[in-house]
Amino acid sequence: MMRTIFFKPVLFAIAFCSCTVVFMNSSLAQDTTTAKIDSLIMLLMNDSEDPAKVDVYNALSDEYLNLNYQKSIEYTDLAVDLALKLDYKEGLLQARLAEAHLQMSYILDYEKARRLYSDVLSLAIELKDRKAEMSVYKWLSYIYGAQKHYELAEEYSEKAMNIATELNSEKDLSDLHAYAGGLSEESGDTAKAIDHYAEVLAIERKNDFRETSNASMIVIARYYYLIDDPGQSLKYYRIALKNFERMNDVRWVSYTHSEMANLYIYKADYKRAEQHALKGLEIAELNNFKKEIGDNCLVLTTIYTKIDSTEKANFYQAKFDSIQASLNPIAAAPDASLIQNDEQAPAPKERMNGFLQAIILCTPVILFVLFMGRPRKKK
Repeated sequence: MMRTIFFKPVLFAIAFCSCTVVFMNSSLAQDTTTAKIDSLIMLLMNDSEDPAKVDVYNALSDEYLNLNYQKSIEYTDLAVDLALKLDYKEGLLQARLAEAHLQMSYILDYEKARRLYSDVLSLAIELKDRKAEMSVYKWLSYIYGAQKHYELAEEYSEKAMNIATELNSEKDLSDLHAYAGGLSEESGDTAKAIDHYAEVLAIERKNDFRETSNASMIVIARYYYLIDDPGQSLKYYRIALKNFERMNDVRWVSYTHSEMANLYIYKADYKRAEQHALKGLEIAELNNFKKEIGDNCLVLTTIYTKIDSTEKANFYQAKFDSIQASLNPIAAAPDASLIQNDEQAPAPKERMNGFLQAIILCTPVILFVLFMGRPRKKK
């Protein structure tokens, strides 16, 4: 009894300190972002319309992405308009990339995102921006994978990896293996997914987990889940969650809660699974993150089905179905064999002058008429 009385205040103090540290880290990230936004907005007080202003709009769009993606859309639109007006192609490339990503990840308009990425690809190749080209291939792979066009998705993924290898960027290779593993899982090839995730873990260990991408952090936890090591999986999910909270990256916080809920379903700990999924859903709904609302609703449907809570299961299934119905899928997938760089494509033939074309077509007929009408020799 005495031990219980002694430890309760200590545990409360530890819990309070832990929460305070997380809150302070989150607040610090928020304050840093806010300060950067304020300094960028001050630069807009210069009325001159020049390429530097496009760069400021693009920077503001990037800073607002995790705070308020509607504001990110507004600044991206301003960047696109001014870049077009100034014919500032480098600024337009960055703005169009942001525009496509917003449509894909936040609006969930896959068809519009696909068209935008296709336009960006031509511009990236024209400017010889291999990094941007790689990014386009990566996200086109994601879009086609989400629409179950796996062969095409894999071809785009391979093209992105080839560029990352060319650029000698292990950070990008790690990130691309993370997404390729997800693509393999979606297509039902778990063994191939494990191979991709193992490659991510090897790269991150080699680089002491410096500059690890969000996707790479998550799939390391996923790797241990797939090889049936839930303890290690939970460890890495907790590391990822703590890092995303520290950076105030609420979208990935929401997604990580859904992943942790899935892990607790595997462990048959439905109470903790429910807690994580409800927390993830709360964050997603607060920020109108459509994809993450769907992720957490799907997990909650599974949880309530497992514990025979039919009414709740049906409720969250309906919410998930509503999100799915709001998607704008791609209209059609091109043949995978048609993937090629604009540089590799045959040069378009010049259109022939219409009058000249008519003369060429009529020449045989004219010659025939002249031949038939010429005077013949008498016998």
